[in-house]
Amino acid sequence: VESAEEELLALRYRKARCVAGITASRSGAAALALPDGLLTAEEAEASGAGGSAAPATADGHGSMLRRLAAEHGERARLAAEREEAQLEMRRRRGAATAQRSAEAASRAQLESVVFAADALRKGLGAPAISPADAAAEALCSRLPDPLFNLYRQAEAWAQCRAGAPG
Repeated sequence: VESAEEELLALRYRKARCVAGITASRSGAAALALPDGLLTAEEAEASGAGGSAAPATADGHGSMLRRLAAEHGERARLAAEREEAQLEMRRRRGAATAQRSAEAASRAQLESVVFAADALRKGLGAPAISPADAAAEALCSRLPDPLFNLYRQAEAWAQCRAGAPG
């Protein structure tokens, strides 16, 4: 019984809304109130939709058709812009993911190089610098590990070339 009463109440509400809509359309009040988001006649004319094929009629049906055409064109343009923005967002998201994975891979490689350079520096010990190269020794001690190792290799090569017969 309660469900039948709820259904009857819903039907009465619906009937009242239909009657109110019919009354408003007969009085012309519906023509004055535009649905949300619909362009006014001035906006439609300004947007260039005034040259559509809808004829001007006394009851405003033609102007309503022109406004609807302008609204349709605007929605199509906005949908295309939205699609372009979504494609750009997907492209940038993919590029960011690729960059993050490249950074993670290079970070692991850099850590292994630093670890190997540190071990090599400990194994090489202090460079054999002559007293004349005291300024070079001061600079050499402040080099980062990879550059220090490169300097030591170049120094060893120079010593080998100096001691080897020409």
